[in-house]
Order: sequence, then C-alpha cells, then structure tokens
Amino acid sequence: AMQYMELLPEERRPVAGTAGSLYRHKQLIRQLPSYDHDPAFCHSLSEVELKAMAQFVKSFKEESLGVGEVALPGEKCTAVKNEDASQEQPDPETTTNGTAQSPLSNKSEY
Repeated sequence: AMQYMELLPEERRPVAGTAGSLYRHKQLIRQLPSYDHDPAFCHSLSEVELKAMAQFVKSFKEESLGVGEVALPGEKCTAVKNEDASQEQPDPETTTNGTAQSPLSNKSEY
C-alpha cells in the first residue's frame, strides 16, 4: 500500500490535514452518498421502505463495504489472478451470439 501511495500525485495523497485528504473525502461523498446508507437523508419513506433500506444497508456493510486490495500498475489483484486461473475459455464454435457461426449460415438464433 505504501508503494501505491507513493505513485499517487502529491496533491492526491490522502494524508490527514492535506488537500489530498479533502479530495478523498469528496470522492467518498460522491461514491457513497448519505442517502444511500442513512434513511435520515431520504424523504417520505414508508415503513416498508425503511425496513427494506435497513436490510439493504446491513447486507451492504457486511458484504460489500470494506478495504479493497491494491494492485500496482501492470499487476493483477489476487481475486483476478485466481479467477483467471480457474476460468475456462469458451469454445468459439459454441457461442450463443452467432459470432462464430459459419459465414454460409443465414440462420438467426433470435
């Protein structure tokens, strides 16, 4: 993570009390607006909607929100490496969109 931070321009490094910290705070507000995770910022929600939102926020915080993995430029993160290793390439003759069909075939799959 330290090497990644050094690759960021000085003015974008999120160090407390700097312009980079303010920039990161603004990014977070844009990426995670208050109304997406706090019903106090939503107007006129019904009880059903409040309960649905509470459940969504709970699952979002448990499953999605957190610290990510940093990959340096040109590297793949562990998840992508594992996915690439386990993913089998599809047979081009069996595609469903018709791109690998014989040029003599006029049949449409739609």
